[in-house]
Amino acid sequence: MSDNKLALQSSGLNQEQIELVKRTICKGATNDELALFIMQANKTGLDPFARQIYAIRRKEKDRDTNNWIEKMMTQISIDGSRLIAERTGKYNGQLGPFWCGEDGVWLDVWLKKEHPSAAKVAVLRSDFKEPLWAVARYDSYAQLKLDGQPTAMWQKMPDIMLAKCAESLALRKAFPQELSGLYTTEEMGQAGGTIVESTTSEIIAGEVVEPEQPEQKPAKPAAKPAPAQPTTSVAWPGDYGLTIPVMANMGEAEGELNEKNVPYAQVDHETLKNMAKSMMKKLNDHKHNVITLTESEIDEKYRKLSAIKTILKGG
Repeated sequence: MSDNKLALQSSGLNQEQIELVKRTICKGATNDELALFIMQANKTGLDPFARQIYAIRRKEKDRDTNNWIEKMMTQISIDGSRLIAERTGKYNGQLGPFWCGEDGVWLDVWLKKEHPSAAKVAVLRSDFKEPLWAVARYDSYAQLKLDGQPTAMWQKMPDIMLAKCAESLALRKAFPQELSGLYTTEEMGQAGGTIVESTTSEIIAGEVVEPEQPEQKPAKPAAKPAPAQPTTSVAWPGDYGLTIPVMANMGEAEGELNEKNVPYAQVDHETLKNMAKSMMKKLNDHKHNVITLTESEIDEKYRKLSAIKTILKGG
């Protein structure tokens, strides 16, 4: 019997619950990914149905192919961190959170319109003589989209997001044996790769925020790469009021794939230009509420536009 089947059988979940986890909490997971997630849930004692531990799909660069690939990662909620700390019997609560701006003056409530520069939280342990403080800087943790703007939650409540990062840091420092290697989604915003979407709801300040899910389309069979064709340089059509950055790496730009899985390096420049116009029109339509795009769709379009702009400017 395979290791993943043993893990599933020893999980304490019946078959119906396992199927429910795979359909919701670990949506789209392979059997190996599902087994790994359940093993981590068992080890931490966290309940996936109570949103204490959940699965996140991220995009990473494959070093061998230089293409973007999706990987599932297990992360915990701040409530999960608190529960693990409380179960030790040595958790005596916290001090804070406190916030400061660039002036370095710490406040117990953040009322300014601009985001705080840092947040700090202290964890109290019954066997520690002093509080254990942790500081999280906005520049280190704020999750940004490809256009340089903060993602929705970091725009809406940067003080809460930053405080949760500081609390997670403090709890992990205070309870390294129990929390080593366990990170919350807020902390992982700047991790290598781009967050695609959470497969479960996210809990922000006690409020359950359901992620927007893009329409699932059946996977297309990989097309054979078209033969490289000579192409003439075509001018970038302009940003149409958008801020489209240029990729630093031409190889990364040329490795981006179109809808037929053909690398941009093998697509003629005129076609790339037309693709750019179409994507920028959709972004403008979204901006003016003509259509609605999810954050992952917006990020994908900015990435592809950045790749096209790099190729056309370099051509």
